[in-house]
Parts: sequence; C-alpha cells; structure tokens
Amino acid sequence: MVRRIAIDPFLSGFGSHLRSLRTKAGMSQEELADKSGIHVTYLSGVERGLRNLSIRNVRRLAQALGVPTRQLFSFKDSSTKNLV
Repeated sequence: MVRRIAIDPFLSGFGSHLRSLRTKAGMSQEELADKSGIHVTYLSGVERGLRNLSIRNVRRLAQALGVPTRQLFSFKDSSTKNLV
C-alpha cells in the first residue's frame, strides 16, 4: 500500500525558497547538509516540502548559507498569497 502524504503549501514554499538560496550560494545539498550538520536525506525532504524543521535547524541552515535567519522566511506563501 502506497502512503500518500499531503503537501503543506507553506512547507513546500519554504523548501523551494531554501533550494533557491542554496543554489544561489553555489552549494550542493551535500555541502549544505555538511555545513549545517543536518543529514542530506532530511535536507532533501525539507526542500521537497515533506519535513517540518525545528527553529534550531532553521538557524543552522541560515548560518551555513551565510544569510540572516529571517531571509529563510522571505518567500510568498501560496496558501495565503502573502509574503511571509
């Protein structure tokens, strides 16, 4: 039996934005995972909108990317059409 996972639009938007910031920084998932101390498969799930990060991990990702933490939340939330 295949288990279907409902994608949360907010998590999906966050993950897409994270992927954009990562690629803009010229980093692979493996590099970002290594720099942030987050497992690469977990990071992949975050970028696909399948994982809900803790605040601690959000901060780790921001530090690894060299951006302010708030920048990770600067994206359009498709569920509300508002800038987060």
